[in-house]
Amino acid sequence: MVVGDDIIAGSLGSELDQTAVELARQALMPAIHTLPDGKELFIDAQRPSPVLVIVGGQHIAVALARLANILNYRTVVVDPRRAFGSESRFPGVDELIQAWPGKAFEAFPLQREMAVVTLSHDPKIDDPALCAALASDVFYIGALGSRRTNVKRHERMLVQGYSEAQLARIHAPVGLAIGADNPEEIALAIMGEVVATYRGKAVDG
Repeated sequence: MVVGDDIIAGSLGSELDQTAVELARQALMPAIHTLPDGKELFIDAQRPSPVLVIVGGQHIAVALARLANILNYRTVVVDPRRAFGSESRFPGVDELIQAWPGKAFEAFPLQREMAVVTLSHDPKIDDPALCAALASDVFYIGALGSRRTNVKRHERMLVQGYSEAQLARIHAPVGLAIGADNPEEIALAIMGEVVATYRGKAVDG
């Protein structure tokens, strides 16, 4: 039986099909599932290459894009400011979008196999990107900023009508707590958290 986002082909029998579809669409890696009646169901998850969407072309973004490429993530940088979103600054990214996030994600829809990280420190750029990410099923959302900055952002988004459960999807401050204090180390902390989330491993920051 083949199960995709928009396709179901074949059948394991009426008593198994619904369970198989549910497990397949939740699968992160190949696994054998033992069902209540003792039957075993093998799910061979084949996922497309993950994509890292970086919003804001600050110095951390340069290091983050390089590291993501090494880890075989497709990379997309979104920044409306030409000084930060230039090809000379990001020569190795797969896609560079010089547009405000609201426009950018109309032309580049966010999908399940994507992680979104906001780095601009500018609410006019970061907040719309986070709103777009929360409206999608991306597997990871992260926001750079001090705890104070993130508290203020959290309060703004509560006023906009987001629930605590929705905002809990945002990893903020972004990245694992490894004591990072330069762009390369911060990039490592971010990618560590992104990869752990992609692989279905719990992270506590």
